[in-house]
Amino acid sequence: ARPVNILKVDIEDDEWRVFQSLSQDPIMDIIGQVAIEIHAEELNKLAPEQRLPYVRHRYDILRALEARGFTKVAYWDNKISETFTAASGAAYKTSGEIHYVNSNWYNSSFKENLTKMGVRMR
Repeated sequence: ARPVNILKVDIEDDEWRVFQSLSQDPIMDIIGQVAIEIHAEELNKLAPEQRLPYVRHRYDILRALEARGFTKVAYWDNKISETFTAASGAAYKTSGEIHYVNSNWYNSSFKENLTKMGVRMR
């Protein structure tokens, strides 16, 4: 094992299932940056009463990453994705790219902690 500078994830809506568990896994401690293509196309197919729990669940997964020390540094819409139009008339793209940087990456105890975990450091 060794540190991972950047993890790019594009797994077509499975990112939510993966990051729900991955955000709690110690492996995240050795990752410096995460770039994720996120999807929410199902939003257009859900009944109105199902939309808030659907969005909240995804929001909670992203917040779990932030709780691990990952800071969101960039987001942009996927311009060719579907559009969701809210009852208010506001329109939102249903997929995009989000980029996080691990704020714990190479702090004062980074190498020491990873060495204790068995990660080889150069």
